[in-house]
This record gives sequence, structure tokens and C-alpha cells, in this order.
Amino acid sequence: MVAQGTAHGVVSAVAARSQVGDWLDGALWGTHTPPPDGGEIQQAAAYFWSGPGSFAVPLLLLGAVVLWLARNDHAVPAFVGWGLGLWGVACAAVHGPATPFTTAVIPATLLLVAASRDSGSPLSADRDDQLVHQ
Repeated sequence: MVAQGTAHGVVSAVAARSQVGDWLDGALWGTHTPPPDGGEIQQAAAYFWSGPGSFAVPLLLLGAVVLWLARNDHAVPAFVGWGLGLWGVACAAVHGPATPFTTAVIPATLLLVAASRDSGSPLSADRDDQLVHQ
């Protein structure tokens, strides 16, 4: 997830570098995606929503939290894997199978495998009393 968020952020930053000046000049103020009149999206807005306005930064942050939890011996709840996987599959169904959204299945699967293996981890029912007292 960290790699995916970082890669998406870097690629979109390179692709959108010509739009940054427009963003800073306020080109996005008052734009809507898609515009309410059904018109085409402005190029500045399209680059924004595929770059800094995309899921790249939240995915990077989610990956960092997952890494922190794992390194501190905390289990990541299975719903994180399910949510990430369902989001990726739903977006791929709308966008098409030849899309980077399908790669969300990889960390989702890894999270689900880890959650199933961590049934005896700090978030299991046997350890509920310890969590309450910590």
C-alpha cells in the first residue's frame, strides 16, 4: 500500500506538473467533477482528481498505519482488507479490468491472510481483558 500510494503520487505529480501553476492560481475553485451541466471536466480538475485528489495519499497513510501496527505487534482488523479489496474490485468493475485498481486486491489479500493468522493476536477474544486493562 505504501508502494502503491507512493508510485501513484509520483507518477501523477510528474504528469500534472504543468497544472500546478493553474491550481495555485485558483483554477479549481468553483469547478465540479463532473460539472453539474454535464460538460467536460477541465484539464486542471482532471489532473487534480487523478493526482493529489485521488486515493494515493490516503492509501500511503493507510499502508503506513498497517506497517506501524504490524511492527508494534498489533493485528490489523480483517475489515480493512475486506474494505480495500471491495473498493478495488468495485472501481475496477466501473473502470475496466485493465486498471491499477485491480492491484488493490494484492494488499487486501495479504491483510486478510494476516488477519486469519492473527486470530490469537492482541485483538482476539482471548485477549479482550488485556486490551481493556492496558
